Amino acid sequence: MKSGRDARLVARFAPPQGGVFSRADLETCLDERHPAALYRRIQRLIDEGVLRRFRHGFYVAQDFELAALSQRLAPDSAVSFETVLARSVPAAPCASRPSGCA
Repeated sequence: MKSGRDARLVARFAPPQGGVFSRADLETCLDERHPAALYRRIQRLIDEGVLRRFRHGFYVAQDFELAALSQRLAPDSAVSFETVLARSVPAAPCASRPSGCA
């Protein structure tokens, strides 16, 4: 059955894609050139929970990267330094208190 094979292909290509696929990406990944057949295969992946439709022409895997999605939707966008720090540096336990830890 193709659906199991399709799910494995999507899982294999999801990490380098950041979990974000355009319709053209899926056409290449699934090696499906016939539009109706591609639509059915994508719909089957959605029904099985492998993919979710984000908006027309874009699909995301379960563990997609928000930065990858925003870059695909708006290629001229940028991620702020503040966002990078917030994700990579653990917050101090007292940082949220106005008076600190005292």
